[in-house]
Amino acid sequence: MERLLALFVPPNGDLPLRGCLFSNTAVEIADTEHPVRVFVADHKRDFAARAAAIAGDAGAADPTALADQLAILFDGASARAAALNDIAPYAQARTAAATLITHAIPKP
Repeated sequence: MERLLALFVPPNGDLPLRGCLFSNTAVEIADTEHPVRVFVADHKRDFAARAAAIAGDAGAADPTALADQLAILFDGASARAAALNDIAPYAQARTAAATLITHAIPKP
């Protein structure tokens, strides 16, 4: 569980928060066939795949579904933190993620 929750550690460094480089790039380049957009999409898929592997190792009943949910929480936390210039959304997303993880991993 802790490996999955580690996704929601706030970024180090000073304010202002800039959000996710990959999400910001996707917003700025409208052409979905542009090589940079393809790279961004590949990165987002890889992020979810790595989270799914961790979720599977942790015993999640449906690791892919859990990973997709956590990726959405991460993207939302990153965007909200940047919009508010506040790291609190990472802690809020971590709390929500803990609930999702608890429900996704069967008790022994």
